[in-house]
Amino acid sequence: MSNASGQFDNKSWDEKPLTPEGVSPKLHRAEVGNAYRGDMETEVSTVEYLLVYPEQEGAPVTFLGVEHITTTLGGRSGSFVLRHEGTFAGGTVKADLTVVAGSGSGELAGLTGTGRFEMHMGRPAEWSLDYDV
Repeated sequence: MSNASGQFDNKSWDEKPLTPEGVSPKLHRAEVGNAYRGDMETEVSTVEYLLVYPEQEGAPVTFLGVEHITTTLGGRSGSFVLRHEGTFAGGTVKADLTVVAGSGSGELAGLTGTGRFEMHMGRPAEWSLDYDV
């Protein structure tokens, strides 16, 4: 098992409601672009998020996402998909990451792994990924 880590910044965020106004909890969809630095470099990845905004004041926003990344990882070039499962509360975003089985292509075919990221609003996200190819 190898480890990769670094930072990423949101380069784009386009969020739209899926539930009618006044319906709770609110369900939104967001199209996001991230730029990775560190052990994995990207121009911009593509992420699709579903976000649940709970009715209860102060409760965390919960999200699920899938992210397509084209990169070089551990000296191998290719692409893969990461599943995100996380929360946003108190200005901090935290998510667990899982490489989607069978999603690796090119020299990253067969990629498996898990990781996480944490972002404090206004700063880049810190990410890590334990992986095997």
